[in-house]
Amino acid sequence: MIQLRYCYEISAEAGLAVEEDGSPAPCYTQYVFDVKNEPTDAVKQGLHDEFQEALAELLGIPASWIRKISAEEYDRMVEGDSQ
Repeated sequence: MIQLRYCYEISAEAGLAVEEDGSPAPCYTQYVFDVKNEPTDAVKQGLHDEFQEALAELLGIPASWIRKISAEEYDRMVEGDSQ
């Protein structure tokens, strides 16, 4: 099985997270799933785009408030929040 991972930063404008001082903060989410066969790079990019749109619809926010990020950036930002 091959694991696919799509990570996103959601803008502070969405109002989903706050800093310790109460000011709006960005937050992070990811989709992780296993597939039997590795998709092409074009398919992977298409999925990243489609999940961004679906997430925006689910949250009721503009897709422009959601930024696609790398798994490395996601790990760095989320790990930094837990310290």
